[in-house]
Amino acid sequence: MHGGCLFTSVAFSQLFQRGVEEINRRAVTDERIREALKRYAGRTFVFDVASDAVYVFRVSEGGISFGIHASYTPHPSDMYLRMDAGRAKRLVEKRITVADVLLGRLTGRVEWRNISVGDVEYLRSLFGT
Repeated sequence: MHGGCLFTSVAFSQLFQRGVEEINRRAVTDERIREALKRYAGRTFVFDVASDAVYVFRVSEGGISFGIHASYTPHPSDMYLRMDAGRAKRLVEKRITVADVLLGRLTGRVEWRNISVGDVEYLRSLFGT
């Protein structure tokens, strides 16, 4: 248990692996998914969950690959999100609020780089989050 969060690296990794597999499977028949992959091809998304692990997603036109690292130094152009495990859990469960994220940013518990509001809105429209 990390910081009072019931999720562990294993739980996050299984969830992310299933999500990546689902996106890659849907890309075969879903034009919107293929367009998203094309839009973000060549990009890397780094999700750094404090006191847990660093989850790295690499996007290509053919799909998404996924890896887990104990530590990882993101490239300056990577899309990067860092937060504590509790917020990360709420994020993946789609229970996080904008206020929670902004408060985390103000207190230094949430950090992001190279992720725009447009990116967030595009992905929300695509996945219905």
